[in-house]
Amino acid sequence: MDETKLYFSQNINYLIEKNRLTYHEIENAIGVPSGTLAGWRTGRLPRDLLKLKKLCVLFNVSIDDLLFRKLNPRN
Repeated sequence: MDETKLYFSQNINYLIEKNRLTYHEIENAIGVPSGTLAGWRTGRLPRDLLKLKKLCVLFNVSIDDLLFRKLNPRN
């Protein structure tokens, strides 16, 4: 698995749990169709940079942190 995809997937799971949001709530907040976030996590759908930026604003993290760093302090 691509390391970026791995961090992204782990970080999304962590941020969802930390902020107690659902995929549906996040997708509505960043303006993407249902299923998009799951598609990004698995690599099935290409990630849109502008939507990733909205995701980062929502979670108050940088794109670098979201894609290239482990955000969960427990792992």
